Amino acid sequence: MTRAKTAIEIDAIAADWVARSDRGLSPEEAQALKAWVAENSRHHGAYMRALAIFANANRARALGRNFDPDTFPPLRTVPEKPPPAPTISRRRLWQGGIAASVLAGVAAGAGFLSASSQTYATERGGMRVVPLADGSTISLNTDTEIQVAFSPRQRRIHLVRGEALFEVAADRKRPFTVEVGPLIIDANAAAFTVRSLAHLPTQVTMRDGQALVTAAGKAPQPLGQHRRAIRSDDQSLQIKTVEVAEIERETVWREGRIAFEGVSLAEAAAEFRRYSDVKIVFADPAISQRKVTGLFNARDPEGFAIAVAASFGLQAEKQGGDIRLRYTL
Repeated sequence: MTRAKTAIEIDAIAADWVARSDRGLSPEEAQALKAWVAENSRHHGAYMRALAIFANANRARALGRNFDPDTFPPLRTVPEKPPPAPTISRRRLWQGGIAASVLAGVAAGAGFLSASSQTYATERGGMRVVPLADGSTISLNTDTEIQVAFSPRQRRIHLVRGEALFEVAADRKRPFTVEVGPLIIDANAAAFTVRSLAHLPTQVTMRDGQALVTAAGKAPQPLGQHRRAIRSDDQSLQIKTVEVAEIERETVWREGRIAFEGVSLAEAAAEFRRYSDVKIVFADPAISQRKVTGLFNARDPEGFAIAVAASFGLQAEKQGGDIRLRYTL
């Protein structure tokens, strides 16, 4: 009869898995983790506790000063048995977590970022490309803010708000981690966009490579090329395939343009509002439901309104600081 593992052993295995996730999991490792978490409610609880410690500060340091996740051998196949308990003790896990929490409090709300972190931002209508010291680049869309904290062991980004394209240089010894709200994205040698806008679900779209996406209270999920993860209201992730053409349309903002493919004028007006203080309004709700397709200058809502008016037999007129679309008399 197989001996049931103790709480200490389960906590140690959970700490091992979180450390591996911080380094970056292969698809096989991600599947093994998913199976282990689902195997027992005690596994799930232990994993969530360990993950919470990592989320509150530098996750590797939260496991102790001598803890080195790079020393773990990579998994090649899904194991038939849970991985052996590492030498780290439960006491060391929680002492490290407490110390990390204290340091996080001293940081006065800075989260995982240290005092040496750098902030980059764009105004409404602005775009910016941020080259990083490791060879990675981050392209910031309109009204976007990020905080960057690099160390010899980690590359960490906090997306405060907005939309950014991350093109990550390969570095197996330094995980590249993006945190946005309750989501954590771990990637290496990959390109992906993260969109975090008010009143809309956060979404992560992989252009190239793969990543591991973790939502608060949930097991990490692998995200492959041309796939999108959308965070639901219950914090779960919805994964779907995205056509290459759609990904290209969604990233033409890097050229200062907006591409629409059969979207309503209401949706188009909302998108233009992200780039300009000028608001497009509709005299009749029926107008807002007309569909539009085309490529437009992101900073020219007036030009867009004039083009739409010409296409649909409407009248575009200035009304204060806004542009009003109405039926012609």
